[in-house]
Amino acid sequence: METLDATERLRLKLANPLGVAARLVQKYRDLIVGREQLLGDDYQTLDSIEEQLQEYQVDMRRDFRYHASHVDNVLYEMAERGDRFFDETLRVTNIVALVNGDKLRADFERVVVGDTSRHIERQVNDLIDWLVDKDYQQWRGIMEFLNQRAAHHADRIIGKVQSDFEFNRQNLLASIGRNAQRVVDSYDREAESLKLAQEVQRALIQTAAVEAGALGLGALLVAILQTTLLDVTGVIGASALAAVGLYVLPYRRTKIKQQLREQINQLRAQLSEAMTSQFEGELGDGMQRIREAIAPYSRFVRIEREKLEKLRVELDNTASQIGDMQHKLNQMV
Repeated sequence: METLDATERLRLKLANPLGVAARLVQKYRDLIVGREQLLGDDYQTLDSIEEQLQEYQVDMRRDFRYHASHVDNVLYEMAERGDRFFDETLRVTNIVALVNGDKLRADFERVVVGDTSRHIERQVNDLIDWLVDKDYQQWRGIMEFLNQRAAHHADRIIGKVQSDFEFNRQNLLASIGRNAQRVVDSYDREAESLKLAQEVQRALIQTAAVEAGALGLGALLVAILQTTLLDVTGVIGASALAAVGLYVLPYRRTKIKQQLREQINQLRAQLSEAMTSQFEGELGDGMQRIREAIAPYSRFVRIEREKLEKLRVELDNTASQIGDMQHKLNQMV
C-alpha cells in the first residue's frame, strides 16, 4: 500500500508539470493558428498587389498607345499640309515662284513644318504628366492598402514601408523629353527644305528638257536657274506652259508628296520607338520602385511564415513527447 501510495504520489508529481506543459503547447498551437491565418491574409494581400501590378501594366500599355497616337496625329497633319502645299505650289501657273528656292524653302518651313516640333513637345509633355500621375496614383493606392496590413505588425517589421512618394518629375521630363526631342531634331528642317526645293528645281529642268525642241534648252535653263521672274511672253508661251503642267509637274508633284510621307513615316517610327522604349523603361522602374517599397513587409511575412512553420513542427514534437510521457505515467498505476 505504501509502495502504491508512493507510486501514485510520483505519478501525480510528474503529471502536474506535464499537464502544464501540454496546456502551454496547446496555447502556442492556437497562437500559431491565429498567426498563420493572419499571415495567410497577408500572403493574399501580396498576391493581390502583384495581380494589380500586372493589370496596371496592361492598362498602362493600352493607354500609352492612345496618348502616343496624339503625337502621330501631329505628324499626320504635317503630311496633310505637305500634300496641300505641293498641290497648290507645284503648278505650272506658279512656275515663277518655283524658281525662287529661298522663298520655296521658307514657305515649306512655314506652311508644312510650322510648329510641328513645338506641338510634339507639348504632346510628349502631356504624356509625361499622364505617366507621372498614373504612377503616383498606383503607388499611393498600393502603399495605403499595404500599410493598413502592415500596421498589424508595425512593432516587428524591420525597415519601413515608405509612405511618401519620392519622385523627381524634372528628371523624368528631361529623360523622356531628350529622347523624343532628339528624334524630332533629327528632322533637319533646313536640309529637308533644301532637298525638296532641289527636287522641284530638278523637275523644272526636266520640264525644260521635255520642251527643248520647241523652246530652246539654253534659254529656258537660264530663265529657271538665274531669274526670279520669267518673261512669259518672251521666253515661254502659254501653250508650252500647258504642256509642262500636263506631263511633268504632276509626276514630280506625286513623287515629292510620296517622299515627304515616307520621311514623315520614318520620323514617326523613330519617335514612336524612342517614346515606347522610354515608356517601358519608366514603367519597369515604377514597378521596381513599388516592389522595393513593399520589400520590408513582404520579407517580414515570408520570414514569419517560415518561423511559424518551424515552431509548429517543434510544438508537434513536444506535444508528442508529452503525450508519450503521460501515457507511461498512466501505466504506472
